[in-house]
Amino acid sequence: PMTILESRLVIAGGTIGLFPEALALEAILSNKPSPIEHSFADTERNRTILQTYYWPASDLNNVHTTTIAQFSAYMFWDAEWYQQKRRWKADSEFANKTMNNIVGDGHPGDTWDWTPQIEEEHAEWCRKHQINPTSVRAITTVIENTYQVLFQANFEP
Repeated sequence: PMTILESRLVIAGGTIGLFPEALALEAILSNKPSPIEHSFADTERNRTILQTYYWPASDLNNVHTTTIAQFSAYMFWDAEWYQQKRRWKADSEFANKTMNNIVGDGHPGDTWDWTPQIEEEHAEWCRKHQINPTSVRAITTVIENTYQVLFQANFEP
């Protein structure tokens, strides 16, 4: 759920073709899931990790630069891990159905699920890139729930 003020950012992003990105940014701003790992009492490490995702983020107290770094980390995760896994799974499902002449119901949800094996892979990948796996999944959940509310398949007025 978003306030009207928060939804203005999402709508503005949507009008220029950046709807999912605007949703991710708003999720980070309003819910505060920080995709970048944070080590307590290790300011220098935290600064280094932030600068990995957005080099001007040298001041850990600057809300603007840290938010951009968090957003960049999420977008990196989304492009390099999440979308790659979803694409691989969808490709293998399509190949399996094509080779076996199976016709699916066309529902995109049946090609992706978080198995224990994928969860383990995900945690390892995130650890390697200093990304908090719970936070990126929380942001993705906000995006997917918003899409489900706005674009209902069985909408009846």
